[in-house]
Amino acid sequence: MTLDETRIATENFCTITADSQDTFLDQSINDGQADFSRDINWSFLETKGSLSSVASQYIYALADNFDTMKAVIYKQKYYLHPISYAQFMRLSQSHSVGIPRFYVIHEGKLKLFPALEDDADTTTLSAAVANASVASISLTLTTALENRGRGIIDDEVVDWQAMTSTQIILCTRGSEATTAATHSNGATFTYRDLEYSYYKTLSDLSADDDTSDIPVRYHEALVFYASSKWYEKTENLNMSENMFNKYLIIKNQAKADLGLKQEQRFSTVLDDAEVDVWADNLTPKRGSLS
Repeated sequence: MTLDETRIATENFCTITADSQDTFLDQSINDGQADFSRDINWSFLETKGSLSSVASQYIYALADNFDTMKAVIYKQKYYLHPISYAQFMRLSQSHSVGIPRFYVIHEGKLKLFPALEDDADTTTLSAAVANASVASISLTLTTALENRGRGIIDDEVVDWQAMTSTQIILCTRGSEATTAATHSNGATFTYRDLEYSYYKTLSDLSADDDTSDIPVRYHEALVFYASSKWYEKTENLNMSENMFNKYLIIKNQAKADLGLKQEQRFSTVLDDAEVDVWADNLTPKRGSLS
């Protein structure tokens, strides 16, 4: 169902005739979409982001559409362990630097411990990138890079899946909603050495022909959610509760169908005891984001 079709279905269901209510209904439909997608492990909501480390910096901004963290990895080989904010505060009092080992999501920011001692590595292009579809990019130095990873040239994030002594190859251009572009010989390449996989929020429906990414079989839930909000607005609380219960039945069915999202939003792999930051059993794992 498109936004217009969902709005019309809600109007018919609630016998709404005034076009002046369209803004309220559209907002309610988008609120319903956000609520419905929350806490469910939708495969189409899982995506990746990346950051360039900054020396002695503990706190990093995340993608605008970030919802829930799945994993954080440094240089494609060190998985970071999630901890609580209280643990992070205790650890960060030492102002240590080194390979990051722990992370917490707090106030919408990624917070790491320890901080990196140096900025992310940079190099330059040793040849111009002539068009936006080139899948191999020549660099002056590749020794600081891993066989796969991400970097940024000008405003474009590039993902590579293999490397030679002079090039990153099998590149995906314009990653992370950036735009693939041409680049001059000598342009700066900065390693995005911190990568994270996460569940994103869905973009609001705005145009009449926008269709929700939620599977079609669950679209009726948006009608029930918007109807519940309409009845709440008109103080028909019995109908509001009835519509919301119908909405929850469909949402719970979706949870049963697709499984629940990881519990990392509220839990950690460690208890709230004092953390020994150098304990051998907390050595970061080797691996890569899949």
